[in-house]
Amino acid sequence: MLDFTRHSIISQKSIIEFIPVKYLRILEYMQNDFDRWSPTTAKYKDYTAHEIFQNSQLFEFHIPLIHDDFVVYRRIKHPLLRIAVHRNAIIKSCEFNWENNVLIGADCTIFDNIYFGQNVTILDNTTVYQNSYIGEGTFIGNDSLIGSNTYIGNNNILKEKVIINEGHLPSKILDRIDVYRKYALVSFDAWFRTSMFHTIIDDQNFFDINCVIKPMVTIMSNNLFSLNCYVGSRSHIDIGNMFSQNIYLPRNFLVANYGCFKKFFRIKDKAFLSHTNGFEIYNGYFSYRECTIDSVDYRVKDRIFFQAGNLFSKIDSVFPRKKYKILFTT
Repeated sequence: MLDFTRHSIISQKSIIEFIPVKYLRILEYMQNDFDRWSPTTAKYKDYTAHEIFQNSQLFEFHIPLIHDDFVVYRRIKHPLLRIAVHRNAIIKSCEFNWENNVLIGADCTIFDNIYFGQNVTILDNTTVYQNSYIGEGTFIGNDSLIGSNTYIGNNNILKEKVIINEGHLPSKILDRIDVYRKYALVSFDAWFRTSMFHTIIDDQNFFDINCVIKPMVTIMSNNLFSLNCYVGSRSHIDIGNMFSQNIYLPRNFLVANYGCFKKFFRIKDKAFLSHTNGFEIYNGYFSYRECTIDSVDYRVKDRIFFQAGNLFSKIDSVFPRKKYKILFTT
């Protein structure tokens, strides 16, 4: 059954705002039991639009009669897990995994070693680079980009023209660029250097049009980013914050939820603190302090470290560090 109210921000009335009617129809069609499947072998290669699946004995395909701009695929070993791929989409490798009811729109580009959870919807002209995890119920709108080695949890919404983790950035290059920089929560710096993921987005976040999230960022759950928000590298966004339009966060920022309000900190080592330490600095968008992590209220700091540690442990339990393969089945 389709569930479009899975995210608290989406109401039943706003479905069409996020998913075009033509794509809603193919998603609804995929709920049916249809038995007209054909093998992706040479005999049927003229019917399968995606060359990467042709001549493979691992897959079957189905062409919907009234939605023939899509091809529905399934693995023979996992017949209940279906993915609808637009004929104009580019699939770089068949080495990626999907759960049931996944949709890939027109002119998308999908690289290898990617996991799509159940009910993931990706609209037109979006690129997802390799070694990425897209959690259940996540919606990615038109003209977006998901960089390599990105973890996106469940039920996130990337409305349109959202860039997460830039493009393909190899780990060795990333380490060389950031060798003298530290993650905002310094004790987790080593985790990033050994994890397969460069950017972490937890569950239930909303990103409006033209948001940009740089590499080495962690965004905890239940945050709302309005139009044109920017989060610089090596930053940490605490749980449950709302950001107004055009917010620009340079690198090494910590945004901490203090209950009824949020505070902004630019975290630095003591050796690099300027004379402005301890003073509020206004950058045209918000006020912040340049300080060490110890300047954050100890109760808030302990909570942030505890919740971030739980998130990283959850990821480690599924993706052991330095294991650069996320496929579960073949």
